[in-house]
Amino acid sequence: MERTLNILKNAGLNYNKDIDRTVINNERRGIQIREYLKDKLNYDYVVIDDELHDFKETIDFSKVIKTDVMKGALSIKMVDNYFKKQSNTHKLNKK
Repeated sequence: MERTLNILKNAGLNYNKDIDRTVINNERRGIQIREYLKDKLNYDYVVIDDELHDFKETIDFSKVIKTDVMKGALSIKMVDNYFKKQSNTHKLNKK
């Protein structure tokens, strides 16, 4: 978790609120994350995960950073790309 926080901070995320994670168990990840978020509907969130195969029906993909364990998991480039995508989406929604 410490490494994740450092990458986010280095990518310009000056975040002063809680950052949390789910436990890894035998449940499908998408369902597990949806269950975790169900009482946090008014929260702004980002899901950072390397498994997306069951997310389609459970998680808003615009809120996901897909990591790659084979390439060192979360990278600053992934975070930058996420923020760029969010910025472009925000610009489109303002028009």
